Amino acid sequence: MYMENSKIFYLIDLNTFKGTRLNNKQYCFINSKNQKIITDSLHNFITESDPAFLGYYKDTNPDLKNAFDFKIFVDVNDAVKQFGFEWHDKTANLVANTTYELTDSNKGLKMTVLFNNEVDWDNFCNVCQTQAISHGFKHYKLGAFYNRSQKKGDIATAPLILT
Repeated sequence: MYMENSKIFYLIDLNTFKGTRLNNKQYCFINSKNQKIITDSLHNFITESDPAFLGYYKDTNPDLKNAFDFKIFVDVNDAVKQFGFEWHDKTANLVANTTYELTDSNKGLKMTVLFNNEVDWDNFCNVCQTQAISHGFKHYKLGAFYNRSQKKGDIATAPLILT
């Protein structure tokens, strides 16, 4: 019995920053709490460990949505290449199949992952969590965010791994 998990990934386009540039050295964004956030690098707005981090991309947090647009991909191959998706050596053997499709006017990349059974799914989750492997990938690109796509028959409601 196959187990299925789907997520729709989006990639922040740093070239679409909607804040202001200060003295050609710093970037400024006013968040939803009317706080001025100033940093020397746009990457800091999307780096979780940085004080300038605008938060995760979700409906309850408009800051990241208001600061940047998502990249628009030419086709599925372009999207997979830009995300750099490749299963980690410790998780690849647990994945039976992976399919991709573009969604949301070519801004979203829907990834559907099939596992042969629930044991493989549980092992995948365990490896990711205990070995700190984000979503099972070799690398998880800075600025990548996801929405979980739920369909009837999907396995657990938890994400592949919490980051």
